[in-house]
Amino acid sequence: MNVRLGIMLVGSVVALGLQMSRAADEPTLPLHKDDRATLDKIVRRQKLDAPPTLATRGWPLRAGEKGIRYASKDNPKYALTVVCNAEGRVVKLLGNGPLLSDDSLRLAAALPELRFVRIDHNMAPPKSDVPVSDYSGAGFAALSKSKLEEVRIGHGFNDEGMKALASIPTLRRVDIVHSKVSDKGLAVLKGHPAIEEFKISSQARPQHITEKSIAVLAT
Repeated sequence: MNVRLGIMLVGSVVALGLQMSRAADEPTLPLHKDDRATLDKIVRRQKLDAPPTLATRGWPLRAGEKGIRYASKDNPKYALTVVCNAEGRVVKLLGNGPLLSDDSLRLAAALPELRFVRIDHNMAPPKSDVPVSDYSGAGFAALSKSKLEEVRIGHGFNDEGMKALASIPTLRRVDIVHSKVSDKGLAVLKGHPAIEEFKISSQARPQHITEKSIAVLAT
């Protein structure tokens, strides 16, 4: 009996030591628990499976902000930088690559202080079986009641994405690069209550945007 108890105690000490070692290797993430739970869902969906790290360089941070980098083990260049405020609430999602599919954008609606999204080259991963339509931007519709103010996104973005953006009344600045948006897609922005600055470029020739859209952008 005494021998068995001794073995159990030794085993417990070893297990505890391993657990403490793992915890020491991981940075303390300055995130609100609810926002972290949401981000865990997003990074799993986007297969950003490397341990998160504190972002010490790259995107500029304002006073009180902290950055966290979620990357892919196989493709470290695909990294989502999350910026949170002093309360640990996510205010920005930044990166370059296939980082926010429409389903991930829908999950982002659970981030109550999100104000800024900038994802360059946001499109289905090359040589993958992920449908191009998964990166249309349609997921922005889930943020229609958010505090989102600025969006820069491109490549997979199309008319469905533009329709979704038009449903966000707090948007003030929009930059759509290398997009598939057409004149029809741009027309949904007419009369938007808050947009102050808008930029857009087409993905390839022939251009999807024509002079017909000038009147829309002027309103």
